[in-house]
Formats: sequence, C-alpha cells, structure tokens
Amino acid sequence: MKIIEYFASNNKVHWLDEIAKADWGVAKFLHQFLSEGKLKETVGGSALVPLLTDGEKLVSFCTLAPLDDVQPTELSPWIGFVYTAPEYRDHHYAGELLKWAENTATTMGHEAVYISTNHIGLYEKYGYEFFKTAKSIDGEETRIYRKKLSKDGEKKQ
Repeated sequence: MKIIEYFASNNKVHWLDEIAKADWGVAKFLHQFLSEGKLKETVGGSALVPLLTDGEKLVSFCTLAPLDDVQPTELSPWIGFVYTAPEYRDHHYAGELLKWAENTATTMGHEAVYISTNHIGLYEKYGYEFFKTAKSIDGEETRIYRKKLSKDGEKKQ
C-alpha cells in the first residue's frame, strides 16, 4: 500500500475512475469537482487529495484543504471526503490518510486540523475531539472535530 497525491499523479484518469466507483454520495461530489477542475476553486487553491492505493486499486481517500462545508470560517485546514472502499474497511486505513494529512498540515505550519461530520465515535479513535457545532453551506447542523497538531514530536495540550 502507498499514498499518492491525486494532483501529483501521472494517471489522474485512472484515479478518477476509481473515485467514481465509491458507494457514497459525497464521493460523487468529489469526482465531479475533480472532473470539472473545480475542487481548488471550491475549497481552496492548496487543496490536496491523498489516495491510499493497493497497486491500481483505490483503498481510501480524503482531502486536505483550506475550506470544507462550513463556510465562511476562520478555521483551517479541513480534512474532508474521508472514504474507504468496503472491502478494505475495519483495518484503520483511513487513519493512514488522516496521519498523512496531519503531517502535511504540520509541515505547512498549522497547529490544528478540522473535520466536519455528523459521525460520532469515528474520528475520536484517531485523536479528534468534538470542538463545536456549526451550519454547513447547505444550512444543516454539523459537528466540527479538531485535532491539535504537535510540532517536533511534542504532544499538544
């Protein structure tokens, strides 16, 4: 297994096809944004899409971007579109992508990362804590989780 970044990939068409196979409605939005070249316009120019791959198969994906579905906001960056293919679930593969995103955000100088979700009990096992509720861009209540990032191996309090 290895993590590649979609925008740095030499085979974007293949990975778009793999994203299209996802059995989750929100993945269809990601596919559309990427197909139309509108992801960075929507969530910020520095958006990244890490893909956990098993050869040519897509195991898991997410985004790391300045914005997500809570806009406007001063909070940034956001991890979004977190998905793992059914045959790879229950092995914490999404955790590998979360760690990649967290390390990337730390390298960029961020002190925390945020996730907007209504899942309870999923991200807590990866060190995320409930931060607050907010309205998403579609007007729905969403829960915001935050993980403070460590610098140089120190644990944030």
